[in-house]
Amino acid sequence: MPTEAPADEPTEVPMDAPTEAPGQEPADTPSAAPDETPSATETPAPSTTPAPGYEAWTEADGEKVTGTLEEMVALAAPQAKIYIATEKTVKVRDAKLRDVAKLTFLPDPRVFTQGDEQVFVYAEDPDKVDMPTEIDLKECAESEGEMDLFFRVESVGEDEETTPAPDGTPEPAETPEPTEEPAIEIAVTARDYDPARWTSVAPTFELRGLPDIEGYSYIYTRDEERIYTLEGDTFSPDEDGVYTLCFAIQDEWGDIVSISRYYTVKLDYTEPAVSVEVNEDTGLDMMIEAQDNQSGVRALSLDGGSSWISLGDEPTATFGRTYASATTLYAGQIMVLDAAGNVFISEEDVVLKPVASEGGGGGGSGSGEGDGTTKKAVSHGKGTGTDEGLYDQVEVETATGAEHQLTLGGETLQLTLDLAEAEGFDIPQGYQAKFLTDLRSWPVEGMAVRTDDTVVLTAVPEPELTGDHEYQWHFNGEVLKLLGNSGISYLVLRIGDDVIALPTGGFTGGTKYTELKMSGVSTRKFDYTVSMSYAHQGCAFALSVNVDGEEYALPLSATGEMYAYDVYTGTADLLERPYDTLGNDRETEEEQ
Repeated sequence: MPTEAPADEPTEVPMDAPTEAPGQEPADTPSAAPDETPSATETPAPSTTPAPGYEAWTEADGEKVTGTLEEMVALAAPQAKIYIATEKTVKVRDAKLRDVAKLTFLPDPRVFTQGDEQVFVYAEDPDKVDMPTEIDLKECAESEGEMDLFFRVESVGEDEETTPAPDGTPEPAETPEPTEEPAIEIAVTARDYDPARWTSVAPTFELRGLPDIEGYSYIYTRDEERIYTLEGDTFSPDEDGVYTLCFAIQDEWGDIVSISRYYTVKLDYTEPAVSVEVNEDTGLDMMIEAQDNQSGVRALSLDGGSSWISLGDEPTATFGRTYASATTLYAGQIMVLDAAGNVFISEEDVVLKPVASEGGGGGGSGSGEGDGTTKKAVSHGKGTGTDEGLYDQVEVETATGAEHQLTLGGETLQLTLDLAEAEGFDIPQGYQAKFLTDLRSWPVEGMAVRTDDTVVLTAVPEPELTGDHEYQWHFNGEVLKLLGNSGISYLVLRIGDDVIALPTGGFTGGTKYTELKMSGVSTRKFDYTVSMSYAHQGCAFALSVNVDGEEYALPLSATGEMYAYDVYTGTADLLERPYDTLGNDRETEEEQ
């Protein structure tokens, strides 16, 4: 036991340890301290801060890819995760809502370390707008629209009640207080909601978060003008127009406790107003006027919805057609569609029959072969409407002889024919290829009456062409619009026995086309070229369009950023078959 008494002294050795080993202990102690200090400094700054211009990153093919958020959105595959690595608001221009909805956006955990951050998406720049409209991407999964989106990482402000907990045991006594006054937060689920397009389907907003406290209620505002109290926990707007909704919870004093984001709706529940008039002097001229001051008039059908004529989504539209012989449009045949999906359907028959005139008169132009004589075509009256959004019309009367530039009713249109290349033929300076113009009818399946609705342009043969050569037809979108507004449904370009048929209602599609049109590019700026090349394998057709100096090919395969659809090529007997049946064997026609 006495030997153990000194064991109490070693407990005081730490006080004497420096004096016992002055040469080693002090040296080891400071050297250990610096080693630990740098390691502590390295931990908070592990070089994870993104470089300048590094907005976001994602994984592609197993590798990390960095860049702007727009680049990551364009690069990412569906269901991919994109990490935002900047505190700034980031804009993604012309985002395709349906594609973006398939992605997941998260804060970069190496940049945002609090753990309570989330990515918020807005329709307006939150740095410039006090209450920007928040976009729930899950609700855009079926949207076809495009719009600018603004992404920003924000702290959602987690309960601070958890932080004071370490203050000791007195705190548990205060724990019941949060249950007496729980955090109140409104949650909204929007169904059938698409902020980017007009609709006739009312969205439904389901609200949650109302506490079981007497006097509390849901309210909503429309364009921040008035406050309306809701009786239940769902709301469906029933008024036409474009307006913004916001939902909130108010307490028994009428004070706002929690507020939702803003929801912009574009609703049109009303079908277009339509009038149909028949000219009493002729009996064969019909004029249709349609008006829709909300979403706009989109399309017209004269065959009960089997085919549609585009009217351009303008508030008002006028369409005229002259029939060559007696015809009846039965109730239900005339339909007008607006941009929200509402449809006007005629309830009465429209009867057109010729009125006896001096000299007896009779029937319209035929589709017979040209013999150099003037053929009086169907008279399509020139438009007199005042709506500046509509294109004019032309008198559809064909020229008597060959011409280099299309003339209808004495009006010169921007459509020409050129001989672009010719093997073995020296094209003289100023040489002009020419064509003959013919107006004819194209059969429509199930319709006995055939109206003159097709302009056929046939190139005059050049006798000195013996080798490979190429013709090019040039025209712009305004020509198609003029023809369409004048009752012409199809433009047929013909060289020899080869033809290409183009619908005047439009044949251009693709993401780039939509982007250009939505950004306001005029129809007049679309300059089309149809090439018909002849080599050893017959005629090869090619379509392209030039927009503000940019050239785009228009393949017939309906793929790519621009393409052509409902365009048919083949031999002249194509014109004897109903146009609406050509798609059944399109590939066969193209191979002929």
